[in-house]
Amino acid sequence: MFNQWHIGYIVGSLLFVVAALLVFCLVPYFRRDKVRNWTLFILGSLCFLVHISVLWSDFFQDIDFGTRPHQSVFFILYPCNASMWCLLIVGIMALLNRFGKVFNWLAAGTAYIGIIGALVTILGEPYLDSQEAWGSWYLIKSAVSHTILLLGCVYILAGKFVKIRVHGVIPTFVLGLVYGVIGFIDILIFAAIDHDTNPMYIKEPIKSGMEPLYGWMLLIISVVIVFIFTSVWELCFYKKDERFYKNFHAEELF
Repeated sequence: MFNQWHIGYIVGSLLFVVAALLVFCLVPYFRRDKVRNWTLFILGSLCFLVHISVLWSDFFQDIDFGTRPHQSVFFILYPCNASMWCLLIVGIMALLNRFGKVFNWLAAGTAYIGIIGALVTILGEPYLDSQEAWGSWYLIKSAVSHTILLLGCVYILAGKFVKIRVHGVIPTFVLGLVYGVIGFIDILIFAAIDHDTNPMYIKEPIKSGMEPLYGWMLLIISVVIVFIFTSVWELCFYKKDERFYKNFHAEELF
C-alpha cells in the first residue's frame, strides 16, 4: 500500500494543505472577514463539486453509469461524504454571515470529524498507488476531494470560525450520531431495492479484518482524539482559570 505512488500522494496532499493554510492565515488580504468567509465558501463548494465531478467525467467519456459505484455521489453513505456536504453548508452560512449557535455547532463537528476522516482516507486508502491510477479521474477526484476536505476542515479552526476548546467534543459526538441516523436510513433505502452497501460502516468494519472498527467505534475513537487534542490545546494556550476543568460551560464554544 505504501509504495512510491501512494507516499507521493500523501506528501503532496499534506504539503498542499500546509502551504494553503500558511497563505490563508498569514497573508493580510486573506485575514479580512469577508475574504475569510469567501475562502471557506469556495473550499466547501470546490470540495463538493470535485466529489460529484465523476458524473460529468463519466458522461463525457460515455461510461455507463451502471459500471461505476456512484452510490456515494447520489447518497450520503460515508462520514467523509457527509462532512463534504456539511462543509458546503458551513461555507454557505459563512458567506451569508449566518453565524450563531447552529453555525458553531455544525462547524465544530464538521471540522473535527472531517479532519479525522480525511486523514484516515488520505493515509489509508491507496487511491493513487500506481501509475495507472493517476490516469483515472474516478480515483483522482476521490484523492483530491479528501485533500480539499482536510484543508477546509482545518481552516474552520485555523481561520478562527470556532474556538478550539474541549467543548468541541459535544458537537463532534452529536454530529456523529446524526451521521449514524443517515446511515440507518440508507440501509433501509438500499434494502428496499435489494442492493447491498455499508453506510457509515454500520454493517461492516471500515476495512476487512478490522472487526472492532465499526461506525460506532470510529465515533468513540474520534471523540477521544478530539478530547485529547483540545485538552492539550487548552493546556498550552489558555490560562489555568480558563481551562475546561475549571470552567466547563458548553455554551462558551458558541
